[in-house]
Amino acid sequence: MSYQISPDGKYLAWVEDVTGRESGVIYIKELETGKILPKTIINTNSNIVWDNDSTSIYYVIKDAKERDFQLQNQSIIAPYNHRIIFTENDDAFHVKVKQSISKKMLLVSSYNWNVSESYALTKNITNDFVLELLVSRSLSTRHKIQHIEDSFYFYTNYFSDNFDLVRAPEKSIKSVSLWEKIISRPSKTFFKNTLFFKNFFAITERVAGTDKLRIVERKSNESHYIDFNDEIVGLTFSYIKQNKDSNKLRIKVQSNLTPLTVYDYDYKKKVLTIVKEVKAKGYDKSNYQQERLFVKSNDGTKVPVTLIYHKKFGANINNPLYLYVYGAYGDGIPPEFPSIALSAIDRGITFAVAHVRGGDELGKQWHEQGKLMNKKNTFNDFIAISQFLVDNNYVAKGNISTGGESASGMTIGVAISERPDLYKSVAMLVPFVDVLNSLMDTSLEYTLTDWTEFGDPLGSEKVFNYIKSYSPYDNIKQQVYPNIYVTGGLDDPAVGYWEPGKWVSKIRKNQTNDSLTLLGFRDGGHISTGKFVVEYEFAKLITFILVTNGRG
Repeated sequence: MSYQISPDGKYLAWVEDVTGRESGVIYIKELETGKILPKTIINTNSNIVWDNDSTSIYYVIKDAKERDFQLQNQSIIAPYNHRIIFTENDDAFHVKVKQSISKKMLLVSSYNWNVSESYALTKNITNDFVLELLVSRSLSTRHKIQHIEDSFYFYTNYFSDNFDLVRAPEKSIKSVSLWEKIISRPSKTFFKNTLFFKNFFAITERVAGTDKLRIVERKSNESHYIDFNDEIVGLTFSYIKQNKDSNKLRIKVQSNLTPLTVYDYDYKKKVLTIVKEVKAKGYDKSNYQQERLFVKSNDGTKVPVTLIYHKKFGANINNPLYLYVYGAYGDGIPPEFPSIALSAIDRGITFAVAHVRGGDELGKQWHEQGKLMNKKNTFNDFIAISQFLVDNNYVAKGNISTGGESASGMTIGVAISERPDLYKSVAMLVPFVDVLNSLMDTSLEYTLTDWTEFGDPLGSEKVFNYIKSYSPYDNIKQQVYPNIYVTGGLDDPAVGYWEPGKWVSKIRKNQTNDSLTLLGFRDGGHISTGKFVVEYEFAKLITFILVTNGRG
């Protein structure tokens, strides 16, 4: 799951998750001798931080519901003293810890989808832990905080739903009136993420569904954008731990027609260096075409759609179309190279991405318009896009295949029940389809957190009825259904394996045609782990689409 080397370079601590449930065991090895220390720590997440003196580690323990609820400290030196530092008593919040860039403190956060709370953890002269509240959850903000030299820096939605980069003097962090915006945010620009370094900050900005990367020099607040040759790209920070004292940033960049490239960017020299390029065998960019469309939903809102197809076949009524969707938790779909769908595109299938409300392609408001009591906007957008593609001869009616994973199960489940005439095949991984029942089961790890996204059906009859009116499992009808292939993870803490199992079983009992309904299960959790496992899962998904469209 993760690893951390001690500041003195003598020890390696790592977490092993052998179930896929994002719960693991911490082991510690003495690097010089290769000896694994006798003290192991169970039931943790992947969050490990070493103390500055390399004699103890900080980590987060899970409760009976597998919620990350308690910060603990464990000495690695006999008699192996152990201390509980912070316990989060609200079941809707999770805990994490990180080292500050200044090394003066650890930063502890308690958070859910909508709200964050931050603390500074230090030691006094008697070596006792001191936990000081920095930003209270009572402010109802989401933020990510860092401490550099004598100031706190944070990315927060306190001033705007689309987030800002803010500085506060160390001694004034609790005085919100003294918080200072560091840079101006262009209109209709969403600050997607921020990575803090000692000398600069990197901000991914999302504008109209595309990404830009802004670099801010910390002391002067001067900023500039990185030039990617005017190509419309999707940006993410590298998952590899980055040296926060360095002047170099590692980023991953891709577009709808360019495979993933990993870069190092030197902010001082303003030099971009290629570290690694992913090559697609036999791929020639000039053979492919992309289009960006805007489709009116039922309420008149214009929803973006991305099309990618091979020029030899074009995007027309003679070819099948595979429509991908997600649309939840504010996770938008930026420009991405369609590595999973490329084999289908090469066989004449048009690949389309529906950027429905519930993501963040058009800013935080795009997410707000597709959550809670606005959730049906997500489904309406998807159906409207499907109908538009038919009406404008991008595909024949009934020849749309669709797919996705996790929360996309809601959208696709609703669509094929309401408009089965539009769809030919469905292929989904770990789909969230038994929505009402899961949101009423507080013993599940993510239920209370998910209430902030979909609502609490136990606390409101209105919310209960609203969710019941769209929950895919509860709205299966006796009718024609498209071909269906879904999988479940046997140790999935986010979507129980019984959800796709129940859903497929009920469809089989109610379908009035003889379409395929295939159900598969795999070991592991919500996200497949292991070398090439993810690729294998998606390969089966695409194979199903190809076979049911006669392109296998």
